Amino acid sequence: MFWGLRDHLGEARSWIDQVLPTADSWEPHAQAELLWTAAVTALEVVGEDHATLATSQRLESLLARIRDDPYLHTVSQLAIVGIATEFAAGVRLNRQQAIAAVRDPRSTSTAAS
Repeated sequence: MFWGLRDHLGEARSWIDQVLPTADSWEPHAQAELLWTAAVTALEVVGEDHATLATSQRLESLLARIRDDPYLHTVSQLAIVGIATEFAAGVRLNRQQAIAAVRDPRSTSTAAS
């Protein structure tokens, strides 16, 4: 939020891009923190569609391993849902679909069908 409010998303994106290649060697909680930040930041930066979707998929693969941290799990799900809202087959999810996606992120792939 700090970066977005001060119009420094490009700078934040640069820092994220520097550490993202090493994230797979981190413990799951640290990976999730970086990945949800990377996904949401990429979503806000024009032209970052591929990076946004790829990061969201990496984040989704971590959800089961971060269930013990309710805050991080929820924030990660919200990031995934926000991205799915923007990109799910080019169709925005309605409120009911977004709620279903928070409960089961895999539902976003079938919700837009």
